[in-house]
Amino acid sequence: MLERMARRKSIVLLIDDAQWLYDSSRGLLQHLLARFPAGGHLPVAIVIASHNQAVFDELQIDPSSRIKIASPSSDEQVQILTRGIGLTEATARAIVNRIGSATIEQGGLFWLLQVVSSLARNGAFVPTDGGVALKDDKWPEDATIPNEMREVLAQQLRDHPQCRTIIQCAVCASQGREFPASVVAQALGKPTLDLLVDLDRLDRETSILYDVRNRDDIFAFQSSFMLDVVRQELQVERAQSLDEAPQIIREHHARLGAIFASETDPTPQHVYQTASHFLAAGSKYAKQALKYSLESVKAATGMLDFTTAEYYLRTAEECGKSLGATDAVEAERLYMDCLKAHVTGQFEDHRRAAKAGAAFLEKSPNCSTRLLLAIAQVHYDAGKSSGQSSWFERSLEIGNRLIDEGRSPQDQASGHHFVGISLPPDQADQRVSHLRQAFEIMETVEQDRSSLELLGRILGSLATELSH
Repeated sequence: MLERMARRKSIVLLIDDAQWLYDSSRGLLQHLLARFPAGGHLPVAIVIASHNQAVFDELQIDPSSRIKIASPSSDEQVQILTRGIGLTEATARAIVNRIGSATIEQGGLFWLLQVVSSLARNGAFVPTDGGVALKDDKWPEDATIPNEMREVLAQQLRDHPQCRTIIQCAVCASQGREFPASVVAQALGKPTLDLLVDLDRLDRETSILYDVRNRDDIFAFQSSFMLDVVRQELQVERAQSLDEAPQIIREHHARLGAIFASETDPTPQHVYQTASHFLAAGSKYAKQALKYSLESVKAATGMLDFTTAEYYLRTAEECGKSLGATDAVEAERLYMDCLKAHVTGQFEDHRRAAKAGAAFLEKSPNCSTRLLLAIAQVHYDAGKSSGQSSWFERSLEIGNRLIDEGRSPQDQASGHHFVGISLPPDQADQRVSHLRQAFEIMETVEQDRSSLELLGRILGSLATELSH
């Protein structure tokens, strides 16, 4: 039949996924290859596609007739999704980045289109003037990895059971998809070179992770999908409760927390990581988790990042309840509320925070100077926004307390500053006198960031007062 058809027109037979051929089908294909050889007298072309090189060896296909097609680059994948399917470039790139190039190499474009199809079935796309895009330009939180793709990725983990503990610790240590090899080695108690040998083998033999060669010490998981599969397969889920976390995962986090706590890195991100590791280490480390959660709140409020501060306040509250130590958490929440009110500039926020501050001082008069200053500030803010003298009276009271009881020159300067700006306007000479005293004190203080900020506030207030 093929011969008769070929005499009328050229024929191309495409056999895709040839690695799945049954023995009978493989025998038929070998017969056709022998009957219609390349360069034969009939115009019949047989094209066989497979990602398994052994298939072509079994079919005895001459190497000169084989063509290896490289997997499309990230940019080429984006073009396929934009020009072929009509996705916006931002959405296409988000999908490509999520899957990772190594995953594409394992399954060709099949996985790319499978993911797009899965997202479409789950209503993740919306039409826009520029093309089809993800809703709100965000990856859907409930998006799942196609089952076939998950199984392929998971099988790589099962094929390397000897590396299970290393990969578990690497996931615990990861920020995004990246993790520092030296920290993982330290947590596992392994020489760094021994760990690098294991990681290098995983890089060469799997698509689980790779060496980020342009950055010292850094390895990364190949894709977000791979990281998600690793988390689920090795029970390192982000959302699981501590009661469900395996003991080994808690121990990894405890060791990582201890490593971060021993390092002198003042950056907020470092403090957040330390807190997060101790929080994931279980109730045995609740004391450390409380300490670094509160440190994280301080770091976040210092940058006016109230969303992060609120998160760590909640974790601190949980730890504080289990330890019976809620006073420090209450004080930190009050400080954040005072600072937020100062930033918003709304009287209702000032009033609410000032009342809470006054109530706190009634039961805890010996609070930290940091909190005392915040309470004084919010009372002053309430007076400024309402014009009511009662609020100024309280900031004046706290200012005088700082002058009398201040533990440092900065505390006393802050006290003079609050007195100077809180006194009634008709006491201009006293206002200026206190502001000058604050300035003179700060002239003798070693200048650091906090001192310079205080000095700037004092100079601003003094300049305003002298200009009247």
